[in-house]
Amino acid sequence: MDAGDCIALGAAAIFCRDFCRVLFVSFSAKREAKSAALLSYRLKAVEHIRLAIADILLHDHINKDTVANIRDATQLSRTVFGPSIRASMETLFGTGWKLEGKPFSERTEQEHKEKEFLAEQIQKILQRMLFESAVL
Repeated sequence: MDAGDCIALGAAAIFCRDFCRVLFVSFSAKREAKSAALLSYRLKAVEHIRLAIADILLHDHINKDTVANIRDATQLSRTVFGPSIRASMETLFGTGWKLEGKPFSERTEQEHKEKEFLAEQIQKILQRMLFESAVL
């Protein structure tokens, strides 16, 4: 191996090192951009859940707006959250839809229990969403 070969090998090594750095930076930037895009949708889902919680706990009613907020959060969660949150959101949506529009005085004992279940579970979902989004 002569001096020319050593110089060529050195240049090739420097090129490979620089190329690897560029690839790493490119993949990191792509991952960061994807995380930023997911975060905005996650925050929208969290906002919908907060609005639904306000209706259920503060105003003690489940109306079409409450169910619409749960539905919107469910739709967003399908693309931006893990399977456990998605499954829980589907359950909450079904429960909310069933209880929608029933006046407090006309609810059966079972419906009172379902409303309490909904209130408890929706708060847990909110905490899980915040944890997964890392926006505590």
